[in-house]
Amino acid sequence: MAGQRITQSSFLGGELTPLAHMRRDKPFFEHGSARLRNMTIRVQGACETRPGTIYKDTIEGPSLEFDWVFNPDQSYLVVLTAGRLCVYNNETLAKVFDTTSGCTWNATHFERMTFTQQLDTLIACHPDLQTLKIVRTSATTFTIGNIVFDSNTTSPANRILQPHYKFALAAVTLAASATSGSVTLTASAPLFVAGHVGVRFRLVAKEVEITAVTDSTHATALVKETLTGTGATADWSEQVFSSVRGWPHTAQFFGSRLVFGGSKERPLGLWMSQIGKYWNYDLGSSQDNEAIWEEIGQADVSEIRHLVLDRHLLVFCDGAVFQVSNSETTALTPKNFKIPPQATIGASYLRPRNFDGGVIYTQNESNLVRILRYNDVDQKYNAETANMLAPHLVTSPKRMARTFAVAPRQENISLWANADGTVGAYHANTENQVSAWTLWKLGGGLLCESICAVREKFWCVANLDGKRMLLLFDWDAPPLDASVPMTSSTPTLEWSGMTQHVGYAVDGWSIGYSIGSAVVGETGIVRLPDTSPATTTASFGFPFVQEVTPLPVNLPSNSGSSHGRVMGLIRYYVDVVSSGEFSIDGALPEADMSFDITQPAPEFSGIVGAFHLGYDDGAQFDLVIDKPQRITLRGITREVRVGG
Repeated sequence: MAGQRITQSSFLGGELTPLAHMRRDKPFFEHGSARLRNMTIRVQGACETRPGTIYKDTIEGPSLEFDWVFNPDQSYLVVLTAGRLCVYNNETLAKVFDTTSGCTWNATHFERMTFTQQLDTLIACHPDLQTLKIVRTSATTFTIGNIVFDSNTTSPANRILQPHYKFALAAVTLAASATSGSVTLTASAPLFVAGHVGVRFRLVAKEVEITAVTDSTHATALVKETLTGTGATADWSEQVFSSVRGWPHTAQFFGSRLVFGGSKERPLGLWMSQIGKYWNYDLGSSQDNEAIWEEIGQADVSEIRHLVLDRHLLVFCDGAVFQVSNSETTALTPKNFKIPPQATIGASYLRPRNFDGGVIYTQNESNLVRILRYNDVDQKYNAETANMLAPHLVTSPKRMARTFAVAPRQENISLWANADGTVGAYHANTENQVSAWTLWKLGGGLLCESICAVREKFWCVANLDGKRMLLLFDWDAPPLDASVPMTSSTPTLEWSGMTQHVGYAVDGWSIGYSIGSAVVGETGIVRLPDTSPATTTASFGFPFVQEVTPLPVNLPSNSGSSHGRVMGLIRYYVDVVSSGEFSIDGALPEADMSFDITQPAPEFSGIVGAFHLGYDDGAQFDLVIDKPQRITLRGITREVRVGG
């Protein structure tokens, strides 16, 4: 049988799970790949080398990163480590702030910490950590402290305007020994613990503060509002948030209110401040501008995990997603509050983010990635699966980050830091029907532990044998990881300043050329072999391997499908554009790729072909690029002969 040619004209299907490699009946098969590693997808159809990473700092211990966008010209990367906060300017990339003051967190808190930010104020939440308010006081200074609720200065005076709840059976009563001054409170059932000191209670809507705990049924309190009497009453409550009852799970600014969602002992509670008064949660008489205290009452959910602002306020729970109903013309009030369920698929603790016209998140107790989008026809949110065709590229993710399309790139990209140190990369553009996954694996043994996006920039923290490095993904960086750029006044083979890479082999790169590799010495000096060119500019880092493997071929014929028959791959061609020096099975581009280190390396656009020896049942080949070089691949053609 004569050879037949099969052309793949785009890579918009991304890498497909092996379970989908027989789905020739689906449109995604024509544009999918068996393997796409350290590649990124363009909306036009090509795949190309992912961005390299630049070393920026050393991080002490496990970390958590989040973004802070103050205005279009000032944005920050905030890095938390145990008892420490560091802030990096996202434009200059310099560290501008470093403190341990007020940093009450440790590494055990990072999995469940959530954040919300508005202009110069950021709220950090964790159920076991007193809620923090971080304030930007200037471009380079920040303060950290516990949130403080407003206090009444008028009648009733001395009341703290915070949410309350009765954490006891309805029949449990409290009695005070007097109506003013220091009094003894007596509970009809065990109630008090040592942590109640400093906590506010309300007896028949009058407030007292616990000053001492005698035993589980007796406590001393200072009366803040004259009590109505000394008789035992079941009409009492205590403040919702405290070291005894836990702290909010999450927060969000919404409709000129600050909303808290969930707490350790009231996990389905929802509390909204008064309009324009973020620290006032007084219910008052349920006027339109006053606070709202509500609870989700659905059997298949057990806690609120995230609050996310999309077209509406979305409440992500472990077993479902809810929507706080509001309209563009009517303000949310205590009287019109509703919270209908939207999706019956809840979220993990991984923070959901706005992405590609919806909200992207991981399904609870699953590696499935979903995007929640509003359907104007149904007037409801639907949870679409984003990685059904590539579930193997998201494995127990620890962090997720996303950026939006920024010229000249039209792709929305989300990155998922997997437990094994790899990064699942999702490329999406709903308008152009792009939904493609690839896998990024850092070079040199680096394992990605955490990832964050600040505006158009991706940052990550990578672990190298216990040493953690803060890295910046940069589309203009050399195709290396943890690279360090250097300059010299005269051409040289010896470079200093690589102390963070001591003992490791690194590769050099200069204006588009791979200039050799060497081991970094004890003093941080790297000396290239004498056969390498001396240069005045160079970057040194860890090379990463790029891999492209097309899907198996299936050729129709008069005798039926070629599936299961022995096939020979005679020759294959790759179509590239603006690519650097590369080779495919020893074949080089038919162009002048001369080595003149004083001039930027030439780029090649065109078709490169290579003969292939051997037979298999899929006529596949592996395109592997294991040296630091960039390639943009537009398509692949295979010439195949069916035999056997």
